[in-house]
Amino acid sequence: MDLNTILTIALSILSILLIAIVLLQQSEAGLYGQGANINRTRRGSEKTMFNFTIIIGTLFILAGILKLLIA
Repeated sequence: MDLNTILTIALSILSILLIAIVLLQQSEAGLYGQGANINRTRRGSEKTMFNFTIIIGTLFILAGILKLLIA
């Protein structure tokens, strides 16, 4: 396997993970903007999912840039 194939597989897996984790997160505002402007802190699993989203998103961007540079 060459590096291009590995990066393609990695991008596919990261994109599926990123979509899944974003869909699992709760949204206070919702689609119709019914959320109030309340400042609150993330705790527990919500904070873990938020941090995981940032990590997966960063890895996805880095893998995409690396794939562009190699191709």
